[in-house]
This record gives sequence, structure tokens and C-alpha cells, in this order.
Amino acid sequence: MAHLNSIPQMLLPVMLTLTRGNPPVKQTFTLAETFDDVILDVANIKEYSAFCGFAQTDSIPATWFYLLAQRAQIALILHRKFPLAAPGLVHLTNSLEILAQPRLDKPVTITSSVVIEGKERGSLFPTFTVDILQEGRTIAHCTSGYIAKRSGGSSEKSSQSSERASQAVPDFSAAKSAGTLTMPDAIGWEYAKVSGDYNPIHIAGVMARAFGLPGKLAHGWYSVSMFVSALERIKNSAVTKVDVQFQKPILLPATVALEYLDEGVTTLFRMTSEDKRTVHLMGKAQ
Repeated sequence: MAHLNSIPQMLLPVMLTLTRGNPPVKQTFTLAETFDDVILDVANIKEYSAFCGFAQTDSIPATWFYLLAQRAQIALILHRKFPLAAPGLVHLTNSLEILAQPRLDKPVTITSSVVIEGKERGSLFPTFTVDILQEGRTIAHCTSGYIAKRSGGSSEKSSQSSERASQAVPDFSAAKSAGTLTMPDAIGWEYAKVSGDYNPIHIAGVMARAFGLPGKLAHGWYSVSMFVSALERIKNSAVTKVDVQFQKPILLPATVALEYLDEGVTTLFRMTSEDKRTVHLMGKAQ
């Protein structure tokens, strides 16, 4: 069993992983860790729910569980055996499902694992799997896909990237509008205070530019959380499962458009620029 720190406690060690350089990962790499007695922060759950506009007051929003999963993923990245530097890992996909509402007065156990398919050259695609359990029962499951960009493999595709490319892009010409979302310049800092995610590319323009970005970027999971809360208000029911693909990052400040399509029990959604020319993220919810 290992202790699970908060994200702010891990921020400096994350930056220090830059000293790992760019080592080869020629063989498939796996790593797993279990974190026991993780306390559910009731005050933070309420703060996050209010910040993101969730109307349900008798349950934890499914998207909040990613805040726990993200901590477990970062803890694996900080493990001395993990070969890659944290800065430079780009979030591509996230799939999260809540299977049961937990008891708030009981701790949870988090099991986290990562697989990196070994390659002689080219980009690597770490996949993290996180299960959150309480009293022996799985209450939430999360799978996150990342890319570590590397040269020399432009003609190669991982199974993950191939799968993403082969998926048919939904036709949103008949989509319903869920309104717009205005993201002010300081929203990265405000979201960091409720999520614990103080990644400097989201809160400091000078740091974002130091990493080769044009400026501060909106947190991807902030965008998802706000969209899911909007869907819950429209449908007057809780979302228990969300799958998302991150497309183009959102440069702050920004105003984005929210669209959705109903397909039976599944709702397809996407977030675009106001003129609909740029798709920032797309996914489905249940």
C-alpha cells in the first residue's frame, strides 16, 4: 500500500521528472500501485459541484471522481520506475464511469496501473487504468490515454491512435444547442483551486509559453465537467458514464459552443469554437 498525496504536493516532483530526459521504451512497460485509506473530501466535493454548476445535491457528480483518478495517475508517473517525464504527456482520451455512490464517512482504496507499449521509435501512448473501491466494491472506473510525442515514427500508429482515427465522426448538423460557455482569462486559476490541478500551463501564460504554447490553456477536465453539468440540467438526470476525446486545446480567454445529440440512452456531445470551425472535444455520456 502507498500513500496518495494531493496534486499540489506532487507539483514540484512532477517538474523534476524533466531530468529523466527522453529515454527509449523498447519493451512494453507496466506498473501498478494501490493506495489505501484515501479520504473523501466532502467539502471539496461540495465546492467542485457548486463551481461546475451541478444541480444534484444528493450525490457526487461522476466527473468529480476523475480528481481522485488523476492523483493516482500522477503518483504512478512519479514512481522511480516510470520512464517518461510528466511535462510533455498530452491527455488524449478519458473514459469514466461511476458504478455506485460511496459512503462519504468511509475511506476508499484506489488501484492504479499504466501500460506503455514498447516501440523502437516514434510517439508513445501510455494508458492508465484506475479503479476506486469502497469496502471491497468498485464504485468508479477510469481509463485515460496519453501521448508522449517523439520523432522517428510518423508512419507508425499505436492501437489507440488507430482506434481513434477509425471511429466515425458523428454528424452534428442536426445537433441541439446546450448554449455557450465563456471561459475568462483567470478560469484556469479558479478551477485549480477546486480541482487541485495547478499545472502551470493552465494558470500562467509565461509558463505556458515556456513549454512552447501560445498562452494559457483551459483545463480539459474543466471543459468536460461544465458540459456534463449542462447536460444534467437539460435532462434533469445524473450522468453516470462519460467518454471523451480531446481534440484542439482551448486558448484562454475563450467562448465555446456546446452541442449534443440524443441517441437512445446515449448522448453524443461536442464543444467547438463559436463559429463551429474548431472542435475542441467530443464524446458521449449516459
